[in-house]
Amino acid sequence: MSSPWLCIMRIASSWTLILMLGAVKGAAGAEQSAGGYNPPTSPNNGDLFLTDLIDNNKTKEVRNKSRVLEFLLFGVDAFSGFITINKSTKSNLFFLLTEAQNNRDDAPLLLWTQGGPGQSALFGQFLENGPVAFDYTKNESFPFTPRNNTLQKNMSIIYLDLPFGAGFSFTENKTAYSKSLEEISDSVMEFLKQFLKLFPSYECRDFYVAGESYGARYSVAIADALISNKHNVLLKLKGIISGNGFLGPILETADSSDFLYWTSMLNETGRQNLSDKFQLMRNMSETKKIFDSTYVIADNICRCNRKEQNLVSKPHFL
Repeated sequence: MSSPWLCIMRIASSWTLILMLGAVKGAAGAEQSAGGYNPPTSPNNGDLFLTDLIDNNKTKEVRNKSRVLEFLLFGVDAFSGFITINKSTKSNLFFLLTEAQNNRDDAPLLLWTQGGPGQSALFGQFLENGPVAFDYTKNESFPFTPRNNTLQKNMSIIYLDLPFGAGFSFTENKTAYSKSLEEISDSVMEFLKQFLKLFPSYECRDFYVAGESYGARYSVAIADALISNKHNVLLKLKGIISGNGFLGPILETADSSDFLYWTSMLNETGRQNLSDKFQLMRNMSETKKIFDSTYVIADNICRCNRKEQNLVSKPHFL
């Protein structure tokens, strides 16, 4: 087997492992929160909390203070800060708005959420589709460069760290962490209402909700909340964008045995081996043996990549 092909297989297999580790991390966090809990310290050192200023109708002052000056170096109008969703629990969502390059007064508004769950939406801005790209190989002292192909050319983008605890968004009360998609979408509705007070020019604008990987779950829930209109958010929902959306049950979606077989990365023996391991993982998960279940797939990926296992197929179409 050629070295590049082996690398491709490891990447594909490792993605499954990453998904499982993410699930375990979430489960571990839930278990730990039942015991000792140390709430995070509120951001300081000039971090901008916008809600009190919005409530006092100081929206012009807020826009001036929340402007991201570094983005102006690339000709991009951008604004960032924290929106407080619940003052009693000190629950805050962090956002970055990059305004459209073309036809700004009429350009659609798009809400971008990242996957993980737990990644910052800034991952999408700097590494995927935003107007300012991160490239440390170009200049280590200022590793940023303009991106030629970006969503921001024809849309204004809200990069939102979702839910509480993801990216820079946080809460100081463990009971305030979102426990369902409904709670997540409710927090976004409150965010959007405050956002529209801060940027009233976006009221009644065409609106899209985008989610990458696990974030696709958020986009569906947010769209459903907008359609129900019980929150009276003044936006015109036009569609949902799902970037390799992770919508199915985790152990069904992550089972890559057929995919790896039909792309000639595994032979029949390898496919059956991996399929059997996923069934074992399902059985373990039903009895709450989450860590044992994750170890099964981690160990199996390592074994599949060893030549002596005779599980890997030599590609027939290269």
